[in-house]
Amino acid sequence: MNFKTQTKSLLIFISCFSSGILFAQNDSIWHHKPTMNISGFLDVFYVYDFNQPQGTKRQPFLFNHNRHNEFNVNFGFVKLGLEHSKYRANLALQTGTYVNDNYAAETNLLKNIFEANIGLSLNKKNNLWIDAGVFASHIGFESAISTDNWTMTRSLLAENSPYFLSGAKLTFNPNDKWKIAGLIVNGWQRIQRLQGNSLPSFGTQLNFSPTKKVTLNWSTFIGTDDPDTTRR
Repeated sequence: MNFKTQTKSLLIFISCFSSGILFAQNDSIWHHKPTMNISGFLDVFYVYDFNQPQGTKRQPFLFNHNRHNEFNVNFGFVKLGLEHSKYRANLALQTGTYVNDNYAAETNLLKNIFEANIGLSLNKKNNLWIDAGVFASHIGFESAISTDNWTMTRSLLAENSPYFLSGAKLTFNPNDKWKIAGLIVNGWQRIQRLQGNSLPSFGTQLNFSPTKKVTLNWSTFIGTDDPDTTRR
């Protein structure tokens, strides 16, 4: 798709991030208490589009900071995380205009899930994990959390690649530099599988970090986001 826009916008962003209620206790590998982490994030914004679009929505193909001439919450969440050497779990509930736009295909309850996943270590070295649920996408380097990105705004490339996926992920970390993952998911940025589509989708990731300042990543995705009758 080719989008041509001539938009002059004044953007003011206010983001704040807080994290850190940590509880830990060391004991044996299986019997020590896990670490619990409670965190939150809030992205408040104001945009004025000098093209003066009718209504408050600026563009049909943008998901972030996409309201004209109003103060609003782009994205906010509260997250509870559980960490153990042998298992882990995350639950994060979200709200905001980004949620309303990007999760439009999901039902009301599912729309408010930013993360909901559990993981289990599969070997003694704890470098082979399986995780299942709703989790961040392995494609791209921009996330829904603006403080994790190089800029506050998003590229068109990021807006047209998945921010989240739902399914199962197998991750292997042979050492501190390499990460290898394979995924089976419900589709391209979907919590629920598309009605009428009987096929799952698949993905892979190969990540290499020779230094703390350099990361090389190769991600793939194969699948269909159409019902069986019009499969592409």
